[in-house]
Parts: sequence; structure tokens; C-alpha cells
Amino acid sequence: MPRRIRTLSVALVVLALVVGLALSGCAKSSVPDVTGRPQAEAQQLLADAGFRVGTVTTEVSQAVPDGNVISQKPAARAQAGRGKRIDLVVAAGKRTVNV
Repeated sequence: MPRRIRTLSVALVVLALVVGLALSGCAKSSVPDVTGRPQAEAQQLLADAGFRVGTVTTEVSQAVPDGNVISQKPAARAQAGRGKRIDLVVAAGKRTVNV
């Protein structure tokens, strides 16, 4: 009987660890919408929500002010795991045309 109890106890501990790890790895949150915001503010909002900033690229934009976020991936309100990297595209100013 004691051997059976010990085996059952070990099995329960292993099961608890597996469930705990599975649940902690699956914690997902809604990605905040940072489009249109200044890059520094967007990065802080993402950090406050438990995400990390991934790749930041720049793109010329006629519609979005210089230094503000044009787009993000994953998109706003998508469900993503805590600590996931969110990629940003930031406006690099307007394209000028020489005449």
C-alpha cells in the first residue's frame, strides 16, 4: 500500500507541473492598438501590456506623421502570448518630389 501511495503522489506532482507549465505558456492577451501613436509611446504601451517590441522598420508615409506607428503585426486586438514580440512599421516622413 505505501508503494502505491508514493507512486500516486509522484504522478499527481508530475501532472500538476505539466498543467501549471501548460497554463502559464498559454496565457494570452489582447494586443493593444498602437497605430498612429509616437514610437516611444507605442513601445511603452506594448511593454505595459506584457509584450516585447520586435522588428521596427520605417516607411515613407503621406498620411502618418513622422515617427508615428503606421502598422503593427500581429494586428491590434489579436490574441497573443505574453512576452510575444510585436513588429512595428514607423513613418519616416513624407516623400518629397523635386521639380
